[in-house]
Amino acid sequence: MDKLGEYLTAHEHFYEKLEYLKAQEPKSFAWIASYTIVLGYIAYCTGQAIYRLTWHPLARFPGPFLCKIGYLQQGYYEAILNGMFIHEIAKYHRRYGKSFPFSFCA
Repeated sequence: MDKLGEYLTAHEHFYEKLEYLKAQEPKSFAWIASYTIVLGYIAYCTGQAIYRLTWHPLARFPGPFLCKIGYLQQGYYEAILNGMFIHEIAKYHRRYGKSFPFSFCA
């Protein structure tokens, strides 16, 4: 009987919480709009990365993965490592050859 009491108490607590959540005001338009904008931006970036890796004319050339999908690696070297991307380009030329995609024109 003790387990049944605990079970009923847990269910009562769950339904109290459920009623509390139902009584709350719905999300405001600003929150819904911001969620929509963030999800749209994530979908856009994902689609752009897929396009650059598969259908872009430079996709067939070998090169660093992060450089192929965007400016993330270049931005890291320029902003965090104080402009050291120029040294990385020389390393990439030795590794990938004469031409490789290190950034795309958006």
